[in-house]
Amino acid sequence: MKLITFKQFIFLSRPILFPLLILCLFVALLFSTSLTNIGVTHIIYIILLSFLFPFFIFAINDYYDYDSDIKNKRKNNILQGMVFKNISELKKAILLYDLIIFLILFLYSLLFNNLVHTLLLLLLFFVCFFYSAKPLRFKEIPFIDSISNGVIVFLVFALMYTLFNNFFTIPFKVIAISISIMSYHLIAAQLDVRSDLSAKHKTSATFINNRFLVYLLCLFYNLPLLFINLGSIFKYLFFINLFLIIYIYFNKNFNKKRLLILFLISWALLTIVYILKSILLF
Repeated sequence: MKLITFKQFIFLSRPILFPLLILCLFVALLFSTSLTNIGVTHIIYIILLSFLFPFFIFAINDYYDYDSDIKNKRKNNILQGMVFKNISELKKAILLYDLIIFLILFLYSLLFNNLVHTLLLLLLFFVCFFYSAKPLRFKEIPFIDSISNGVIVFLVFALMYTLFNNFFTIPFKVIAISISIMSYHLIAAQLDVRSDLSAKHKTSATFINNRFLVYLLCLFYNLPLLFINLGSIFKYLFFINLFLIIYIYFNKNFNKKRLLILFLISWALLTIVYILKSILLF
């Protein structure tokens, strides 16, 4: 079995996402409890999730997306990952590393002695793995591809929330934000529509096959954000996303790399402001 080099591990993991994941997980934790309740075990958990989970998601994704990625000239950077020509030789190594990551995070979750939390982690692993992997491969089922992205965001939040709270008390704003995330995926799918059509990959964008309708659906996915109370900083997410949708629609030269940069910047700013606000109020 050919092992994965450190460079391959890093690029398959999309390291640019590490800081944002730490911020988002910390926000979810702050939303769930007060700063005084957050201990070293929680911080270590956030770090493990932020540095290990991306590989679990993206490595198996890159293996199954090779036919499409090889035709996508944009995918050759630290933001979107690299196309490794020998990735077909790395399947066993990817599965082995994914198994190790699963065991590390699963066993660590048992420290919290919280059955609901552990079950949510298992469900998160299931959705993330079969988002790309066959035979389910959610990303090639129109509309389920976008919905599964929203489900992953919701489960990540629920994972942190249930460390201190009852799952059934998760507020509506979390559901609204998770649904809005579906629009980012749909835009990304639209930007990759040519390479996906060429590789005969089925996505929401290839199924709809109409640029205007795709962006209209993106707008629809963001409507629940209007029902978030005015006191929440995430209320502004609707206007941020509305601007992005309109701007990208009228800018036909817009690419996926720019989308990822805008996504990273907007979410980093939102999470940092939320964290600072929580600490100052504390």
